Amino acid sequence: MHHYESMRDRRYLGVEGLRFVLALIVVFYHYYFFGPLNGDIISLSASRFPGLSFGQFGVEAFFIISGFVIAISAQNKNSAKFASARFIRLSPVLFATSTITFAAVSLFHDPVIGHVKVIRYISSILVLPIAMPMYHPFLDPSLWSLTYEIRFYAFIAVALLFGRIERSILPLSALLLAIDTASLLAGKADNYIPWFVIGMLLFSVFYQRRHTVSVYALLVWATVMSCIRASWEYSHVRAMLHFPPGSPLTGPFIALVILAVVLLSLHLSRYPLPEWLKIFGAMSYPLYAVHQLLGFWLINLFTIRFGFRSFDVRPFVVLFMIALSYVLAQHFEVWAREYYRRAERAIWNASSPAKSQLPGLNQDRRRGLARTDQ
Repeated sequence: MHHYESMRDRRYLGVEGLRFVLALIVVFYHYYFFGPLNGDIISLSASRFPGLSFGQFGVEAFFIISGFVIAISAQNKNSAKFASARFIRLSPVLFATSTITFAAVSLFHDPVIGHVKVIRYISSILVLPIAMPMYHPFLDPSLWSLTYEIRFYAFIAVALLFGRIERSILPLSALLLAIDTASLLAGKADNYIPWFVIGMLLFSVFYQRRHTVSVYALLVWATVMSCIRASWEYSHVRAMLHFPPGSPLTGPFIALVILAVVLLSLHLSRYPLPEWLKIFGAMSYPLYAVHQLLGFWLINLFTIRFGFRSFDVRPFVVLFMIALSYVLAQHFEVWAREYYRRAERAIWNASSPAKSQLPGLNQDRRRGLARTDQ
């Protein structure tokens, strides 16, 4: 038995805690820095807190974690089961957060946000259109990261058609990095492939305990590419906010800091950590998905419509978003995902009625479906 197979049920509580911290950093970045400077929040100024402008890179750290977690969850799954598990993971939260946001911004008109088209709401709750924002724009601006997440899921789903993912991490990583390098040479800068690849390679290092020259060579390649991508991201956001160009070394420095933080969370996961970190980890996705457009709307609602111009309502909006994400993660999502699983079982049984009569096969299916929550 491989060593990593004996660690299959291991929980990375340090990573769970980091996910929540990253989501909270992105919230503060949008409310206290990007929102006021980009004109999404009016009557409140941007904070001058040191380092707040680097909150934009919280998403890149999410991509690393996603590459790591997806490599774990794709084990022993075929392409259909993996795709179904990812849809069940994304859909309930997107339905809830998009519905809440669309209802709120439609109820009270925001002069900054303006009128929100129904097609954006429909694209968001259907999940798959998010992967093609050029054709199907989504509702909340923060969902841009799901475009790359879903494309990464699609890549893994296709890879699973050719064999088990845990046996092909290195060739898949090399293929993705080759695609990213070719994309960069072709002049395409807005690509986030290397962050996912770093996560997949960390799966090999920490989960499979694979310490080979090939793994570390690919990790160096991915890190170099992530530094280049981080430089572009840093320059792009500064230009969008009409800031002067920063140091060319800032992007690579931030990329290395991100990698170091993720490595620290994986290292800390080796030690006993409180179980409640799982709760915070579960809250990270709903918090990220709901915070931006709804948060901007709430802040503008209180400052413009209700006249709280001399009072900073942002701390209360942050607390509200944390409370809302808790309710969504611990109550709505648990309830909704159970119904999604029931629908999945019904579809599976209907697709093969003859095989569904075999008790042994039914037992195997129940075991497989129980793992779709990963």
